[in-house]
Amino acid sequence: MLSTLILFTSIEGQRQKEGKEALLFLHFTLGCNRTIMVLKFYCFNYYGFYVGSFYPRESNVSGHLLVRQVEYYLDPQKRLTLAKEFVSGALFHIRRNLNYYRNRGKQVDEAIKVVEACMERIESCRSITELMSEEGRAREAYYGAFNEILALEQPFEKRVRRPPENMVNPLLSFGNSLLYTATLSEIYVTQLNPTISYLH
Repeated sequence: MLSTLILFTSIEGQRQKEGKEALLFLHFTLGCNRTIMVLKFYCFNYYGFYVGSFYPRESNVSGHLLVRQVEYYLDPQKRLTLAKEFVSGALFHIRRNLNYYRNRGKQVDEAIKVVEACMERIESCRSITELMSEEGRAREAYYGAFNEILALEQPFEKRVRRPPENMVNPLLSFGNSLLYTATLSEIYVTQLNPTISYLH
């Protein structure tokens, strides 16, 4: 049962006079140790970008697995092998989503061709940089198809984050934030360390 909830919006504990209010501290006092094990908090900034999360103290850790993760990161071939799997999975779902809209009458054939060509070139990539280029080309084609999929009045031309230039950019950012937090939640169930990145 939640015993105490204290919100501070400034260091003095008073609201800021500026237009944007900042939450500096969030303090919980919990009546039961088990309660904290089920609470997950995700924080997003003004633009919907993920900025952090709270998880209970790590109890499901493995030094051996951490060493193996670092080993795969430091070995360029092992790292590339894992990164190719991540990109292959992402492009598979991009193509699947485009096929969904093609089957509903949207003209997205060109985007599908680009994505499929990128998928075919993944295995021949010899570096993370090459792999990221293929992923970037596929995403550019995918985002370009949004004009057809969403029937936008104002065309979606490119991915812009800060500040977003149209309604699609903040939707993508928010969707990516939700995907990131869902993925992070699943990683925390395992003994994997999410701070070791193999692709970006």
